[in-house]
Amino acid sequence: MPNKRIAMRKIHEILRLRFAVGLPFLQISQCADVSCGAIQKMLKRLEASWLSWPLPERMPGPRLASLLYPESDSRPGSLEDPDWAVIHIELRKKGVT
Repeated sequence: MPNKRIAMRKIHEILRLRFAVGLPFLQISQCADVSCGAIQKMLKRLEASWLSWPLPERMPGPRLASLLYPESDSRPGSLEDPDWAVIHIELRKKGVT
């Protein structure tokens, strides 16, 4: 099973803790609840991209995600809402509503 990508909120926090505050990996790991290895990999991805700290002010999260994780799909999921009318009918048949 592939590893989960680090959430954008955590990426920003990890970068801030590393570059603005200067914390070591272990402390960042504890603060962000992310493994030291994942932090190191993410920072290597940052190094390999054209980005540096501080990040551009208006960089949108999806753009940052596509630069750090180019092989993953950073678009929102394409899940559809269930057909609530059908679910309601089925629940009524079972006497749940």
